[in-house]
Amino acid sequence: MRPSNARIRSTTEGGSLDRSPAPVPRLSRIPRFVLVPRSGTPSAVGTCTLSFLTETATWLLLLDCTTDTAIQVPDGITLDGNGHKITAVEPGIGHFTGAVVQNATAQSTIHVTNLTVDATLPGNPCDAGEQRLRGILFFGASGTATNNHVTVTQGVNFGCQEGNAIEARNFVGETLSSPDRTSVTISDNVIPLYQKTGILANGNVDAIVTRNVVTGVGPSTLIAQNGVQMGFGATGLISANEISGNNYTPNSFFACGIIAPRILIYRYAVCGAPRSFRWRPFSAFIKE
Repeated sequence: MRPSNARIRSTTEGGSLDRSPAPVPRLSRIPRFVLVPRSGTPSAVGTCTLSFLTETATWLLLLDCTTDTAIQVPDGITLDGNGHKITAVEPGIGHFTGAVVQNATAQSTIHVTNLTVDATLPGNPCDAGEQRLRGILFFGASGTATNNHVTVTQGVNFGCQEGNAIEARNFVGETLSSPDRTSVTISDNVIPLYQKTGILANGNVDAIVTRNVVTGVGPSTLIAQNGVQMGFGATGLISANEISGNNYTPNSFFACGIIAPRILIYRYAVCGAPRSFRWRPFSAFIKE
């Protein structure tokens, strides 16, 4: 299989998603990366260099690189890190906001695999809403995140309620949302450090979370971390994950290995028991 080559460039053009016949859709709204298939040797604007495999609709990362804004993946595309790393860095003006990798449009399906995401940033801006820091985000979208390595933290004394390693969310009224429930599979990822939550599914989302290693910071007086969270209407299967290091020592708030509000298993198996544990022998179906 011979891939056609591609480069990423930045665009500020507005308008809706261009669905004209092309190997990759045009992206819209805010400045972002756009993959442009072409012949010849791959090149890049910024530092991320990709090759586009037309047969599998895959963006293949060719080298480690940095980005100061979200890399937005079009509908139907797989971003294959190919064992390389994308590192989030602060822009020249302001600070990094939002996700390092996310879908470009709502009601889409994307796949992220074999990628290392490092969002270890120096500041503590404490952004809210859609500006919160994330590693990989399914924003009103379906898809899979498999075999990735994701680190998300801010500053030295981090305590801001942001910094989720892998997140799927779907709420009507947000910038990107789907009227139908979205479906994600988050499996075989290693999340060695995160600020608030390792894996998060909120809203009208059905999630399978399996065979992940999720490790919090350990005993902390700064932030109540959660390993895996499903809430606000999300349903899912949590199975064969190794979750540890979620312990808020002041005990004024719970820090949980797995948190699923108003669900029986949450009260019995998670927050009433040790907050760092291996949960391998059994599966749990969580549904509100």
